[in-house]
Amino acid sequence: VSMVIQMIFELIRYGICGLCTTGINFFLFILLRQWQFSLLSSNCISISCAIIFSFFVNHFLVFKQKEIHLNQFLLFIGLRLFCMVIEIISMYILIQGFHGSETFSKGLCQILVIGLNYILNKEAVWKQ
Repeated sequence: VSMVIQMIFELIRYGICGLCTTGINFFLFILLRQWQFSLLSSNCISISCAIIFSFFVNHFLVFKQKEIHLNQFLLFIGLRLFCMVIEIISMYILIQGFHGSETFSKGLCQILVIGLNYILNKEAVWKQ
């Protein structure tokens, strides 16, 4: 039972940190677009900043690690870059192919990426 409760709290912490990460990603994306950065540049910069923030909050708050190991950081970055490529391609398809709004497409892609990131983090980066 305590393992289930521990997992529920981990998911809650991940959700809260994910919301903060998503907020940073969205805020920077919208700000950069208002400053006339290209769609691709805005998306890459906002995702990159969110990735760095996400590593630290996941490391210390979600998975409660004490020390940072270079291989963990590099694996995290690699997996997040993989997810960034998925997000960029998905956004391109939604905006260019289906003529979706930028904000709606960004939100839809975030749902996909948050789920994928949790699974990859849990199973690869912070395997317990």
